[in-house]
Amino acid sequence: MISFPAHLPEPELPLIAPHPAIPKNYWELLNQGQWPQRFWLPTDEPTSDGMTGVAIHAFARLSDTSIATTLPDYLIPFAHDGHQYFCFDLSTEMPAIRYVDTEVDQWLVVAPDFDHFITQLTTAPIQVSEQDSYQKWAHMALLANAEELPAVLAVGRESLIMSDYLAWLIYFAGESPSKQQVALDAYAFVRDFMGSHLTIGQAQQVDAAFRHSAVSLQFHTLAEKW
Repeated sequence: MISFPAHLPEPELPLIAPHPAIPKNYWELLNQGQWPQRFWLPTDEPTSDGMTGVAIHAFARLSDTSIATTLPDYLIPFAHDGHQYFCFDLSTEMPAIRYVDTEVDQWLVVAPDFDHFITQLTTAPIQVSEQDSYQKWAHMALLANAEELPAVLAVGRESLIMSDYLAWLIYFAGESPSKQQVALDAYAFVRDFMGSHLTIGQAQQVDAAFRHSAVSLQFHTLAEKW
């Protein structure tokens, strides 16, 4: 599990209220972060995410109230992205874990309890599209390696507002040198082809991030033509 980095635009995340049936290890897991590093759940049936499984992006954080849904009362969602839900099923003793997709009316029991659910999670290739929610995009951006990041940032450039996109470039300017290079290439695209969408203040903030990064020499070479 990982926590969402400070100073980045945070997605609207699911909320979950205290309930005696929610297992203690759920709250213990949240202490490690809200975003799973192993995010792919194999399923016996095809889902909206793929033929072999479904992705989970952000676990619900503690709140006085849970998210409002049209699901039966015996289901408590602990993850929610659009029409997809992962729920504690209070109709079973443990409780079991159920995946629900309200758009296609799919209701799957995916694990007998939360422990088994967690052990089933695995990794999968990082893939995003412009139709994806910001919750999914942000999760994939956090998990992407340097080889996967260019495609993620290309989608972000088209789907995010400029201020949010630049905040992510500043974030990656502080990550590993290989990710810094990817972010610098993405910033160069913005400066070369989308300069009219940048304010002077925004450009100064991003410039400052790269000026003191591991790719500062490359940045100064590019800045000479800007």
